[in-house]
Amino acid sequence: MRKFVYSCLLIIAFTGIAFAQENSLKANKFGLDFTIPASIAASVGGRFHIEDLLAMQMEFGFGYQVEDENDNQVEGGGLKLGIYMNKYLLDRRAAPYIKGGLSFAKNFGDLNENNDDFYITIAGGVGVSFFVTKEFSIGGEALLAIPVSPTVKIGTTTTQLFATFYF
Repeated sequence: MRKFVYSCLLIIAFTGIAFAQENSLKANKFGLDFTIPASIAASVGGRFHIEDLLAMQMEFGFGYQVEDENDNQVEGGGLKLGIYMNKYLLDRRAAPYIKGGLSFAKNFGDLNENNDDFYITIAGGVGVSFFVTKEFSIGGEALLAIPVSPTVKIGTTTTQLFATFYF
């Protein structure tokens, strides 16, 4: 019975924390983003809140794979510039949002020898930011990406975790 009571209290406390209104989703706030790498790629970027609950985001991504003959890996990498809009749905500590935008990517190295080396991609999806403090959030997002150049292809989904510092 004691475990049940503690569990209920923990759920109530978390719900209160998650739905409190301590965040930085206000007009003229700037955030510095860092993705948490899940592979050989990572990105850094920034977001500027044009108005309450609406942010424009720029992302600079990079990835590099070193040659490893034992694993049949060749050398190569890429650079990415993304421009997105994030529309937050709730003004809460746990703030879900919808995201849309496009990115430009340039590949290089032996890894991309037989591939087109420049891509334009449209992406859209959903995410959530959880404000640990008013000036620091962690979150995750899932996007559907559709390459439109050099050819239109059925898209792929991408996920990422991130941390944002607000000023």
